Amino acid sequence: MPINMVFIGWLEHLTAPVINIETQSLTIDELLHSLSNLIGITGVFDNKITLASSTIILVNDCDITLLDGFQTKLMNEDTVTIIPISHGG
Repeated sequence: MPINMVFIGWLEHLTAPVINIETQSLTIDELLHSLSNLIGITGVFDNKITLASSTIILVNDCDITLLDGFQTKLMNEDTVTIIPISHGG
């Protein structure tokens, strides 16, 4: 079963607006590292301080800051939404 990734704003131009990643289990941190490799753009998701202050990351519509942050464990069928703060209106 896949983890569904949804990209909002300028991030949807880096890849398809929605992608599915087949996995058994990952944390948000591991997912972002894999994602950087998958889309071929290193550095975009690597600096967690910058990422945390410039991006909202949701797991099943819940902000990861209300969960376990970058150590939030993902399960099959979860939806991860990444929204840059400057996403347009």
